[in-house]
Amino acid sequence: MSYDAKVIEVLIASPSDISTERHLAREAVHEWHSIHAKDRKTILIPRMWEHDSAPEVGVRPQEIINRQLLQDADLLIAVFWTRIGSPTGKSASGTVEEIEEHIKTGKTAMLYFSSTPVVPDELDPVQYEELKKCKIWARQQSLYHDYSSPEAFGQTVRRHLAQQIIEKFQPDKNRNLEEEQPTSVQTGSSLTAEAQELLVAAAGGKDGAILVFGALDGWHVEAKGKNFTELQNARSEALWQAAVRELAGATLIEDRSGKGKVKVYSLTGSGFTTADRILAERGKLESQRSFPVSREARELLAEAAASSDKRIAFIRSANGLIITTKTRQFAAPPDERSVARWKSAADELTRAGFVEDRHGNGKFLNVAEAGYQYLESVAAKGTADVPSPSNSDIEPLAAFGEHEALTLHELAESLEVKEQKAQFHLDRLQSRGYVEEYQPAANGEFPRYALTPTGRAMLVELELL
Repeated sequence: MSYDAKVIEVLIASPSDISTERHLAREAVHEWHSIHAKDRKTILIPRMWEHDSAPEVGVRPQEIINRQLLQDADLLIAVFWTRIGSPTGKSASGTVEEIEEHIKTGKTAMLYFSSTPVVPDELDPVQYEELKKCKIWARQQSLYHDYSSPEAFGQTVRRHLAQQIIEKFQPDKNRNLEEEQPTSVQTGSSLTAEAQELLVAAAGGKDGAILVFGALDGWHVEAKGKNFTELQNARSEALWQAAVRELAGATLIEDRSGKGKVKVYSLTGSGFTTADRILAERGKLESQRSFPVSREARELLAEAAASSDKRIAFIRSANGLIITTKTRQFAAPPDERSVARWKSAADELTRAGFVEDRHGNGKFLNVAEAGYQYLESVAAKGTADVPSPSNSDIEPLAAFGEHEALTLHELAESLEVKEQKAQFHLDRLQSRGYVEEYQPAANGEFPRYALTPTGRAMLVELELL
């Protein structure tokens, strides 16, 4: 059956060092189209120069791409990693020229920068220096998004794409989102407490998903690695399954599981937006922004600020990269995973403006004034506005104070309790902001958790650290 629809062209731009993300962005466009095209009367078409441009002579190559693809593009997705690209005679690179020309017309551009680790020998210093200038320009002119891996980019760009289409490309401009969906989608206040809790948890997970499945011990409703049902409790199982149906009925999640026994529900763009608004209603977004960098980044910054030369050093040995301060060596070969993790933390501090390469040689990062101010704000924040731990929280909190990080199994062993009881303690400590995920699950390993600055401050206040 035919229907009238609005056509939106999405141009995907990047230098030559980005390939996986280009395909992921294209898949995100196709995925949105296959799910929403008919009901939203909107068709999305991905455009990439390698697929959609035609040979032509007589003018600049970039001018040809601009005329054939950029001119009609409604939305631009631009992705960078280590390169800026080749100069066009008009701009620093083809991708930069596409961004500049696109935003001149008042159209929307979505910019992404990868912090995925790179082998130092494969880095072109000239290209990387130009890329840093581009990021400074982007920081001054717009809002861009950093991502840590292609997988993270794939998840993020799908969500951002959905948000952009909802906000700026609705076929009927006289119909707003409040008319299109229930009030609960807008504020979250009309959702039950269980539905709100489940939605917020799923939005905070890396996959943005809710799993529902039956097992020998009962029905599970899981999000962000946590099972919300009280096992073998029919009332609890029914309550949380009803929360899933409520979210699905409000189009905040959609079933992506196919025919498998495990039901997989992914958050929609409206689902992520509603989760953010629920957090805002609870007053939690502001407290999250007070710690804008990861635990590793905070730890690295604090160590550098406490050292005599106030800097982080990158020493390139015959075996690889060593990351160290005067007082502590953070990573060294052959532990490439650790090197990548702490290099990512250093990059995070650079993006935040908390450290700076004053010599421009990539060998040292000095703590900047903003870094000292951030550490002072963290110290001043202390335990203000944070719930005091109950008596049952003190022992598990102290266990984290005795170790750099713990898995759920290690926490259970430390407390001499079963893992189900340890999970209860872990959930409470996380909900109160005392601990956070320190190292995600990977390669068969379990996730590890560690104290937040708030948790550490609380232990100091309790004289347990």
